[in-house]
Amino acid sequence: MSLLLLAVYQVCKSAPVPGETKVWQYITLMKRIFLIDCPGVVYNKTGNSEADSVLKGVVRVEALEDATAHVGDVLKRVKPEYLVSTC
Repeated sequence: MSLLLLAVYQVCKSAPVPGETKVWQYITLMKRIFLIDCPGVVYNKTGNSEADSVLKGVVRVEALEDATAHVGDVLKRVKPEYLVSTC
């Protein structure tokens, strides 16, 4: 949400990584209407695989011993037509 607000209204600070919003940010849309950007919370379900946790952002890629182990899981989620070269 922070990135959307930053792009549209240029009033909201955005962290370089998702999930880094630390404080609530209030944006005045009209005199008595506010939009509130607050830190998000991503819960890890016990049934999630490690790949699910990584792709949902529960586990940071930097914390992985071998991030390349999850490339196959990413490719399974991408539509084949998006992988085809357009050159």
